Amino acid sequence: TTEMVWDRDMILQQYLEYPRLWHGRKAQYRCYAILKAGGEAWLYRGRMLQVCAKPYGDGLSFQDHRVHVTNVATNIDDPFFTPEMPEMMEIADPGGDFNKIARLVADLANAAAPFLFAASTHHFELCGIDILFDSMTNNPWLIEINCPPNNAGSMPQGSVEHFHSTLYRELLSAFVRELPSPNWIQVRSAIS
Repeated sequence: TTEMVWDRDMILQQYLEYPRLWHGRKAQYRCYAILKAGGEAWLYRGRMLQVCAKPYGDGLSFQDHRVHVTNVATNIDDPFFTPEMPEMMEIADPGGDFNKIARLVADLANAAAPFLFAASTHHFELCGIDILFDSMTNNPWLIEINCPPNNAGSMPQGSVEHFHSTLYRELLSAFVRELPSPNWIQVRSAIS
């Protein structure tokens, strides 16, 4: 057994026994959302697929982080590292990933609204939300939230960099210039 170090804040959660796999590797998605002080929430259609460096197998090799940890920073130096893969989510399917993540983000916005409002009535956060899917139920599990998210991928050029450039360009257009965006979808209205 590994001994825990309790000299800092930690959050423990139930282990997801049957995660969604990508080519036999545990997979997570980095999704992007805007949470506003009034309770509004917007979810970006784009997401990044991130995978572990080693195959999941039976899931019993708890000591090997390369089987369980999907974090890019943890895996980037591994010879079997696979760079993040940007993809756009389909929003038309009511039972699809986008709508399941949208419900999770709406709940998150509801919980965060009082804290955001306390900072300022105009306060908002851009969040990088890491999600695993249970392959048995196809339900999303929240792993962590990064405010603000890392805006640099593992590759300085190519599809990951293009994804981030597009994300931020559309964010500025939608939330600063207040122009419509087909990729920032409102998933929760302001609290009245």
